[in-house]
Amino acid sequence: MYEIQIAQKFSSYTQYFDIFSSCNNNFRIIEQNKTTDHRRCGTCPKCAFVYTTLRPFISDNETQKIFGQELYENTSLINLYKELLGIDGIKPFECVGTNEEVTYAMYLQYKKIKNNSQIPPIMELFKNKILPTLTPERIDYLQKKLFTLYRQETHIPKIFQIPLDKEHISFI
Repeated sequence: MYEIQIAQKFSSYTQYFDIFSSCNNNFRIIEQNKTTDHRRCGTCPKCAFVYTTLRPFISDNETQKIFGQELYENTSLINLYKELLGIDGIKPFECVGTNEEVTYAMYLQYKKIKNNSQIPPIMELFKNKILPTLTPERIDYLQKKLFTLYRQETHIPKIFQIPLDKEHISFI
């Protein structure tokens, strides 16, 4: 599965929204302020990526609850999003998904908000730089590619392989 497909499935497990963390800054040794949630910094590539892949599948309230902010409003993240989208620089060398996943997730979110009077700066970046390049064929291609469950031959010994059926991936 691609990360965006996992995010879509995870979005229905709201009971875990308060406890999961994918932040790369989360485990740094810091002096904790008891009023601050240190599960997500909101500025690292991993936070930006997880936010982006979850955002089309969760409500505004859920976004606020999980991230404490709308990352698409944070203009200091524009360069990071350029890298995640493949517009500029190099994709961050952190555990983040593909440029295609970011593009498609932002496309899905843009469809939800395109009629709003205010579009957040990060979505403006998407609207101006990426959206004009997305043909209907490209959108269909991304949807099919990113939401297909792939079965591939691996080099993992059979004794360690788990069959990919509904019983074994019930929460995904």
